[in-house]
Amino acid sequence: MDYRITRDELVAMVEGSTRELSAADHLQLHRDAGDFARWGRRGGLRTLALYGSPYFSLLTRLRWGRVEVEAPVSYLEALR
Repeated sequence: MDYRITRDELVAMVEGSTRELSAADHLQLHRDAGDFARWGRRGGLRTLALYGSPYFSLLTRLRWGRVEVEAPVSYLEALR
């Protein structure tokens, strides 16, 4: 790819390369590639050991917009 392309050309390339996947297909692609084990070993297991599964649950709810940022922060403060 030529690094001198315009922004519009880049946008067109990105939009032309995307495709919609079902959640099951997306999950299967990651399983086949072995991504879950690799990324889980890069900090996830350490974080889980330090803060426990309730903290992970709060992070998930934060990502989904079901709790505010203060919820995981309050949880960590309560651990101290």
